[in-house]
Amino acid sequence: MPAASYVSLVIVPAASVVETRFPLPSWSFLVVFPGGFGTMDELMELLTLLQTAKLKKKIAVVVYGSGYWNKVLDLHEMVNRGTISREDLSHFRMIDTPGEAFDYLRDFLTKHYINRDKRG
Repeated sequence: MPAASYVSLVIVPAASVVETRFPLPSWSFLVVFPGGFGTMDELMELLTLLQTAKLKKKIAVVVYGSGYWNKVLDLHEMVNRGTISREDLSHFRMIDTPGEAFDYLRDFLTKHYINRDKRG
């Protein structure tokens, strides 16, 4: 199973565990569930790294639960005020169901990691 070496799924109870045990550049994706300041801090740090092209690899970011995130974080207002660009919104995908998350991650990981050797 050579393709399996490109992708790993890690589920941890708190973002601080991820930060100390799994360095950010080793991730292929991140799923962010509703949380507090620590969760928002980790999400904003990753989005900033993606926005400023500081990461050398593609990382899929799933923001799970639009009902929560759209109430606590109005990124479209940041676009309207010019603090981020509309293109910055492409650094993550807002998703509401496990099936949507699975389909998005499967397609992203297949495109950017699993089939990369086949593209040449």
